[in-house]
Amino acid sequence: MFAEDACGQSSGSGCLAGPWPAPRPLEGVKSNKRPVFEIRGAEFTCAGGANEASGISLCLSSRIAAIGEAGRAAVAILLGEAGSGAGEVWRHDALGVVHLAPKALAGGRCLSGGYLAAIEVALQERPQVVVLDEALPDGDAEWAKAFHKTLCSEALRSFHGAVVVAVADETRALAPVCSQSWVGHGVRVRQEPYLEVIEDALDEASSAADLLEEALSYDYCNLAWWVDAARAKNQKVTLFASRGVDGKRTLRGFLCHHVKEGQAELHIRFIFVPKELRGSGLGARVVRWVIATANRMPQSECRWISLKAADASLVPWYEKFGFTDMTCGQCDDEDEVWMELPNDSIVVGNEE
Repeated sequence: MFAEDACGQSSGSGCLAGPWPAPRPLEGVKSNKRPVFEIRGAEFTCAGGANEASGISLCLSSRIAAIGEAGRAAVAILLGEAGSGAGEVWRHDALGVVHLAPKALAGGRCLSGGYLAAIEVALQERPQVVVLDEALPDGDAEWAKAFHKTLCSEALRSFHGAVVVAVADETRALAPVCSQSWVGHGVRVRQEPYLEVIEDALDEASSAADLLEEALSYDYCNLAWWVDAARAKNQKVTLFASRGVDGKRTLRGFLCHHVKEGQAELHIRFIFVPKELRGSGLGARVVRWVIATANRMPQSECRWISLKAADASLVPWYEKFGFTDMTCGQCDDEDEVWMELPNDSIVVGNEE
């Protein structure tokens, strides 16, 4: 997982120390709010299945986090690496997109300065859109450092074109950069406000007092019990929030979880989404965040993800994420159902 404390560090590399080259002008685009790329009800393939996307849009002021496989599929269309079936994809005829990723920059990596120097060369094309790719499956430690530094640089934030950051999951480090996200909900990919993730909200340094106060205010769910239990057992409470146009944060999800000591198992204790937001896909985003978090842990630390479905009716929903009912269906409807998912770690050299 990319380090949150990398942000704010200075660098002498040209692509970070000074502003990026201004994008080339686009004919007919006089405002940075005017769309330069749109996906309008297009169909495409993602993770071996049929998916559809609509309402996906980029303008020159966009700051987008493309989350997971679904977000990456939309990025592939933007890059021209993948087509779409029925529906419509529109882009400005002269739109220039630069892909900052290990494979895309391989030719310039041999330059003195490595990836950061290669980024500087790539930006001389003066693109209107920059795609910064975490490329986590590549397992490239040098690129991981370059990615961190670029993501947290003032040069990226002050760029006068659009920025799309392709990542495996939502983290707090992206919150200062991205205001929107491309994220999957079932078979649909949508553009939504970016979720800020406060991974350890019980840590006083997390500055999550406002969100904890909101969580404790819900009278139809006793979240105070889960907060107290997490404190007593040294477990984690992770909060998910979005910001309004006034900058105020609003709680979108609550997660209690912990790693079972000596068992290499990440256990989900409780997931909560406010009533008015249920059915919007937020619960799925929380579950996918947990899975992505486990994927970034070595097998020696996490071999399994486990949970107890509150009742049998929730089992099919969790099965969509790959969880297996370990009771083989031998539970009454009102019983909690133990479920497990093997952790597909992407950490290189993760065997004990």
